Amino acid sequence: MISPHLATGRQNATLFTDSAVAIFDRLLQLERQDSFSPSAAVKKLESELENGGAMVANHRGNTDQATPDSSTELVQVLTRQVRDLQTERDRLLSIIGS
Repeated sequence: MISPHLATGRQNATLFTDSAVAIFDRLLQLERQDSFSPSAAVKKLESELENGGAMVANHRGNTDQATPDSSTELVQVLTRQVRDLQTERDRLLSIIGS
């Protein structure tokens, strides 16, 4: 789903287009605000994308241009995801250590 919205940058770095960021944002919105499970959110997002992606495009203003704003937003989204994963890791480690 996300592969067509990735580009390769210097030193083979993976770059996200605005579309990729919009997809991630919409996925998080479905999970957090609309209480979808991850798998249900993916199915809903796939359905939205098949129907022209209006919800995803409207959610962020889809231009497929790498801009400083989109880079900053991407860093914020990824930072939140890393923080969430670290919290979950710590929780699981505390269970194992008990």
